[in-house]
Amino acid sequence: MTLPPRFAGFGLLPEISSGAHERMLATPASRASLLLGRITQDVALMLVQSVLVLLPMDLVPGWLYTLSRLNPLAHVVDAERALFAGQWGTDVAVGWVVALVLVLSRVIGARMVRRGSS
Repeated sequence: MTLPPRFAGFGLLPEISSGAHERMLATPASRASLLLGRITQDVALMLVQSVLVLLPMDLVPGWLYTLSRLNPLAHVVDAERALFAGQWGTDVAVGWVVALVLVLSRVIGARMVRRGSS
């Protein structure tokens, strides 16, 4: 999961704790460029993912539509669009199921991390 831009620097924490950041500092690149490069990469990834979700699917070629179906949030967005249109069909049911699975996996994952760290 990508974080909003205000949390982009948090992506550096695993690199710092594993020592990968120290090895990067040994390169001839400036420290500011290393930091800004990482933050730019995180923000760009977030923008690409949100565009694939929020783009109206009527306007995209077939291969991009197929690719967007791999993103579980696309089904949630489809459900929201259907609800705004006043439709209660399969899109809404699939969106609710996907949203429920995402929330449950987040809760179960957090519990497993807490058990492993204690």
